[in-house]
Amino acid sequence: MVPDFPSGLITMYERIPTEKSARVKYPGIGYYTMFDHEILLVSDPDVIDEVLDTNVEHYLWGGIRPASVAFFGPKVLFVLEGSEWQELRRVMRPPLMRSNVHALSDTVSNVARKCAERVRNNFAREKGRLMNVLEMAQLYHLTAAANSMMHYDLKAMDQLGQRDAWAPKPQAEKGSSASWTQSFDYLLTELARRCFDPDPRVAEDYVTMGPGRDDNRRWKSAHDTVHGEILPLIRSRLKLRQEGASREGVPNDMLAKLLDAYSKESGAESDFSAEDFDKVLGANVVELLFAGYNTVVNVITAGTYLFATNPSELAKLRKELDTVLKGRVPTWDDMKNLKFTRWSFFETLRIAPPAPAIARKITNPVEANGFTIPEDAEVMLPLCAVHRDPKHWPNPSRFDPSRFAKKPRAGTFKPFSGGARSCLGQHYAELVYTFAIATLFQEFDFEVPKDFKFELIFNGFGWAAGGRRHGDRSSEVESVVPMYVSERRGRAMM
Repeated sequence: MVPDFPSGLITMYERIPTEKSARVKYPGIGYYTMFDHEILLVSDPDVIDEVLDTNVEHYLWGGIRPASVAFFGPKVLFVLEGSEWQELRRVMRPPLMRSNVHALSDTVSNVARKCAERVRNNFAREKGRLMNVLEMAQLYHLTAAANSMMHYDLKAMDQLGQRDAWAPKPQAEKGSSASWTQSFDYLLTELARRCFDPDPRVAEDYVTMGPGRDDNRRWKSAHDTVHGEILPLIRSRLKLRQEGASREGVPNDMLAKLLDAYSKESGAESDFSAEDFDKVLGANVVELLFAGYNTVVNVITAGTYLFATNPSELAKLRKELDTVLKGRVPTWDDMKNLKFTRWSFFETLRIAPPAPAIARKITNPVEANGFTIPEDAEVMLPLCAVHRDPKHWPNPSRFDPSRFAKKPRAGTFKPFSGGARSCLGQHYAELVYTFAIATLFQEFDFEVPKDFKFELIFNGFGWAAGGRRHGDRSSEVESVVPMYVSERRGRAMM
């Protein structure tokens, strides 16, 4: 059974003394032991801020590193360190800068509109059907990402409406968009089991295919499904570039910008091979797709749940949407005026951070209230606890997007990490969330069934949205967030 790691961090965080005394020499610092490692646990926001600003090397606990390498490859940002990480970061950063994300907004807006159409035709017009909001967010993300990153129509949105919320997922056909979601879902459920298993044959071995290793065969199948779709797309685009195809015939999407950045960083495009791109660029495109599947998907789901269960905040949201959008889908120019909608993105990240903790290995010693965190120390920064600490957040369990009308105290809100290793996808995630919430809540009312309890699930990588029906006594929380959907009463129209 996978331990509830975030809850354990919250419990330990609450035991860390915050004031210096005769018995407390170093406030804001604690420690615990994990996999025979002593891990420092930091609660002081100033120290959290400094650790993130001055240290970029990961401490990848448990089996996360071998699992990441086995699924994505050895040359992805998440596992690289040193000069290799710096070089790849320079390649991956330009397409995801805020100044470039606006170019993706029309694509995301169109996908949000298509998502609303599927919701209306398959759920809002069929009373009594329960929609799995998590599945909706997954399909919306995959469709938007595949279109904006690679100009590729994954047709994932076509899955929405094929089953009700609690119905089991059927076996996906090979090469279908359903096989992508099935592969990512398997990775998330399997990752948690492997990361916490003390047996290295389980936590580190993804190669053995002998008797009793169905887990490795399924892992390889999931890997091959996703990589087998993405790598041919990248190779075809590489071939167009090497053949000198006219820019007019090549989509100006994120992949084009990645190819430009890779060319600039490497300096000799004629020497590129398909293998180079498979190992580096292709693997990182897979990681970007998965990163959104495990993060922005859960923020959209949690945000939908929070608005559906907080009518006073929903009224504020709709007042803004009706004033700014007047019934139309949002555009990039609307982002600056959708302040409350964007505040809700940050407030949802505060309450349900997809990354409940960040780990760092210290390369630059940090002064922490009279204590020096030494080089090579392994440090855990428990965001799930800091984001809910009443010292920093009055009434922390309340969903209150207006908190973010002003900037939080440094070190108390770090959903995207910080410093040089901050999340590259944060601006894209904000865009995708804002367009989804703005489009859906303009058009629909969402109602949570009375027999459903929303919960956050720890899946090895982080917190995911899910829950269970009341009366369910099993220990398993399912990746389902069911809601009834209906046409919005009193909807504003153009």
